[in-house]
Amino acid sequence: MPLRRRTRLVQPGRCCDKKAYATEAAALAALNRIAMLSDADKRPQRAYKCGYGWWHLTSLRGPSPSTDIPRRIRTLVMERDGCVCFCCGAPLTGQPHSLQHRRARGMGGSTDPLIHSPANLLLLGGSGITGCHGRVEQRASADNLAGYWLRFGQDPATTPVLHWKLGLVLLDHDGAVTPVGRAA
Repeated sequence: MPLRRRTRLVQPGRCCDKKAYATEAAALAALNRIAMLSDADKRPQRAYKCGYGWWHLTSLRGPSPSTDIPRRIRTLVMERDGCVCFCCGAPLTGQPHSLQHRRARGMGGSTDPLIHSPANLLLLGGSGITGCHGRVEQRASADNLAGYWLRFGQDPATTPVLHWKLGLVLLDHDGAVTPVGRAA
């Protein structure tokens, strides 16, 4: 009898209390097994990756959570910020860097179409636990006042953010940067 290969399944509670799969291939394999066994109107119909990096199954009834930043938006933000850290101005070429969502996506993503808007994204040095990005993720009130992270209800397009060189600026959904009026 040939050995069956088992897919790795993460225990619920280790990420977001749903059945989770370590790889997309494992999630799709589970999806195919379920498709053969259950009614079409009740079964999961797609796999998605959560904010913790695990794969889950869901139906197509509700809006799908958006967790991946589109490549064109990522490129636009990197060009807008000049491949330097938005907070400190350190060059990021060849250095660890990541994009910060000023208004958080929430666990498992968001259905808000503007969550990946250039107005909501900043290029920061480090990861979510190191460098400027790690500091901003600590959610200090000074970083909220600087606009690096936003509270519920704050609009990224109308809330100024402190740029390392330009001072307070407004970011728009098209990727433009507008300095906030300075005293002459």
